[in-house]
Amino acid sequence: MSAQRRLQPLKRTPKRSAGTWADVQAPHPGVRDPRSIRMADWPAAVNIAIIASLALVTAFAILSAHTASPVEPVRGWATWTDPAGTISLEHPQGWAVRNIGDDDHPHVLVLRSPWVRIHVIADDELGSAANTYVRLPNDASRYRALELLHRTTGDSWAAWLGELREGRAGRTVIGRHRAVWTQFRYAGDGIEGGEPMTGYRATMVDTGRAVLAGAVAPTEDWAQFKPVALRVLRSIRLGNAVAS
Repeated sequence: MSAQRRLQPLKRTPKRSAGTWADVQAPHPGVRDPRSIRMADWPAAVNIAIIASLALVTAFAILSAHTASPVEPVRGWATWTDPAGTISLEHPQGWAVRNIGDDDHPHVLVLRSPWVRIHVIADDELGSAANTYVRLPNDASRYRALELLHRTTGDSWAAWLGELREGRAGRTVIGRHRAVWTQFRYAGDGIEGGEPMTGYRATMVDTGRAVLAGAVAPTEDWAQFKPVALRVLRSIRLGNAVAS
């Protein structure tokens, strides 16, 4: 089933208590006793690393983006691959594509403007979670682990973007990798100037790392941006790894 058909109307869901890695019968990454550690107690260094990576976009967007915020019709599509072959994806022709991270910690930015953008971040800071994930015995337990990881890394996105109002998590497959995704809204700040924003974010696991992807645009432009965002996110391919 495609990501479009999985899409559900955005609903504000009540906050749930943080799950534990015991819920999926898996050891918590980085600790010896998985039964006593809640997902909310994720190491602070992980959140700091993600937030720092996300924050790099601000200066880049101001210097390199187009000045107009509308999405505009897509004239054609191209494929971008980083020099190390870690990540490839399709993108609209004419949009800026940059890796503002490095070969070991890619942070790919697909940019139409400071307001219309897509992030793909591969971070081995989450490698212990990824290594735990690949040892889980079946699809159900792997998706539950992904959902816990997705909910926890949402705190990092919120710390940078602002408070997120998220819909229910959905399950899909991106580039042969299981993935969990949500649609969200937030009140844009900083370079967004208070413009109401809407976006998708997805979490998947590659060998030895987690991959976080997000796409955002002004809410008034979301209907036009959504099919573009879906195509880019579904096109993500992770190199040097087996399907997980």
